[in-house]
Amino acid sequence: MKITKKTIKCYKSYDQQLELLKKRGMVISDEEWAIKKLKQVGYYRLSGFWYRYRCPITFYLQQSPQYLILNPIRFPSIPKRKNIFTPNTTIEKINSLYLFDCELKILLFEGIARIENFMRSVIAHTIGEIDPLGYKNRSLIDTFYLNTNNGSKSKYDQWLDKLNNSIENSKDDCIRWHKENYQDIPIWAVTEIWDFGMLSKFYGMLKDTYKLGICQAIFNDKRLANSHKKNMQAALQHLNIIRNKCAHHARIWNISINSPKFNLKLVDELKIINPKDVSWEKIFGTICLMWMLIRLFSTNSEWLKKIINHIGRLPILVDDVNYSEMGFTYDHLDNLKKLI
Repeated sequence: MKITKKTIKCYKSYDQQLELLKKRGMVISDEEWAIKKLKQVGYYRLSGFWYRYRCPITFYLQQSPQYLILNPIRFPSIPKRKNIFTPNTTIEKINSLYLFDCELKILLFEGIARIENFMRSVIAHTIGEIDPLGYKNRSLIDTFYLNTNNGSKSKYDQWLDKLNNSIENSKDDCIRWHKENYQDIPIWAVTEIWDFGMLSKFYGMLKDTYKLGICQAIFNDKRLANSHKKNMQAALQHLNIIRNKCAHHARIWNISINSPKFNLKLVDELKIINPKDVSWEKIFGTICLMWMLIRLFSTNSEWLKKIINHIGRLPILVDDVNYSEMGFTYDHLDNLKKLI
């Protein structure tokens, strides 16, 4: 069945945006302040935070969760929520939720940056011992990523082209020094200009034997390394997606994360939390994954405490939010507190 697409919505001034919100039932106690927030953040970005306050369509409330999952496009023209807000929805409440999300992104970005630096160091050291130019060594790469289809470049060659372009345009002192004084750039130097995406893709393209070597350095345990050498690829890709969302200021607190599913056996290494209580596609799963990795190289880290303290403030900031929206199995933080 062909779906007819709608035309784009008309432009609206800040005053018109405010009037639309009032018409739909949002409580605006200070119009000047509300317009200031619309200017600072943007109507469209804030709409992701007030979506949960729009009245649900009765049709969806009458269906079982299983029915909705099995029939995602059965009724494509029926919206899931009305353009009317639930009672007592205030612009102040929306702003509080937005600010909570901003601080959460800062904390997540801080943790991911530490994981990224750790992974960069481990990969450079492990592969550098095998070959200082290991990132150019095709014998280290799984043949799947060396294959070409219909004359197009292999995934590895595409990755290498992107890296060479980054080297060519880099103003990093380390890269410029090596270009001026050496015939080539060793992996422990070139990784300084890798972003998390390049790092995760390089790890993913390696043959299992080299993934194993990296994981032995990460887990300091041969059994765990062998168990998780393949799981790490999806975990790194997952964290890269979260990192990019944080960097581009996307809403993060209650999103469903569209990324490769990381194996919850990684979370099982925390020993305290049952993987069945963790939803990999919600931010609680991300936090558990991050803490499993951070504690491998920083046993005294205060990162999780900062996360718990911040999330613990949510009911004070916004009184009608449920922790289950973040992926917690229960409406409290006990599972997270067990990890400290």
